[in-house]
Amino acid sequence: MAEIHLELLLKLAFLALLFGIPLALGNSQADQWVKTYKLQLSTDGTTWTDYKEGGQIKVLDGNLDRNSEVKHAVYGVLTKYLRFLPQTHQGGVCMRTEVFGVTQKPSEFEMH
Repeated sequence: MAEIHLELLLKLAFLALLFGIPLALGNSQADQWVKTYKLQLSTDGTTWTDYKEGGQIKVLDGNLDRNSEVKHAVYGVLTKYLRFLPQTHQGGVCMRTEVFGVTQKPSEFEMH
C-alpha cells in the first residue's frame, strides 16, 4: 500500500513576522485530531525550511481531544507560507489553525 502524505498549506497575503504559532483544534463534530505535527516555512512557496528550536527540527504538540486549543510561541519567524505536516493523529487527520503575527509590506521589513 502506498504511503499517503497529508499537509495543510497556508499562504499569507504578505510576508509576516510570526510570534504565535497556530492554535490547533480538531474536528468539533467527530473524534478526529492531529496529535503531533511538524511545521515548514517559506517566503516564496518553493524553498521550504523546517521550523527548528535549539537547532533541532521541532515536532509540535497538537491536540489531546477534538476541542482543546494548543498554542505555541515562535521566535521572530519571517514567512509568507506555512506548511503543517501531521505526524500522528487520532481517528482521521483533522486540524484547524490560526496564525498570529505582524504583517507589513515586504519593503518595510529590516533584516539584521
